[in-house]
Amino acid sequence: MVDVAKALRPPPFEKWRKPLKASVALLVSLVMTLNDQCRAQIGPASLLVSISVVLYFPSRTIGVVLEDVVFGTLGALIGVGYSCLGMYLANLARSETNPSPIQPGSSGVLAAFLIVATFILNYVRLKVPRANFASITATILISVRRKNI
Repeated sequence: MVDVAKALRPPPFEKWRKPLKASVALLVSLVMTLNDQCRAQIGPASLLVSISVVLYFPSRTIGVVLEDVVFGTLGALIGVGYSCLGMYLANLARSETNPSPIQPGSSGVLAAFLIVATFILNYVRLKVPRANFASITATILISVRRKNI
């Protein structure tokens, strides 16, 4: 009888702290993504909440998560800067006499910037393992910015 009572006792808090923390973070991100009011306040980027919780998994130690967040933010800044440079140069290639929003010159510049960024970021991802999240975040932002032009 003593063994049954010992087996039914819950594990110590240290054993279920990490799974509980990850479950709460995933639940909050899903609520923020699927709730209509919350999604209306966040905007079209509400899906990035769930993606960021999966990429920067909360059950790891705070130092590892903080390092990934710093690298991811740096990658996001680089990606947005590169994307803005591409859009600026594509705007310079645009013909002012043609009223069409889709022009071959500007589309070619945007495509070249997207292809170069994709190859460079994947190369960095292969060569520098610590920059994995930075490359992923930059690639997501570059591709989203290209689509929203």
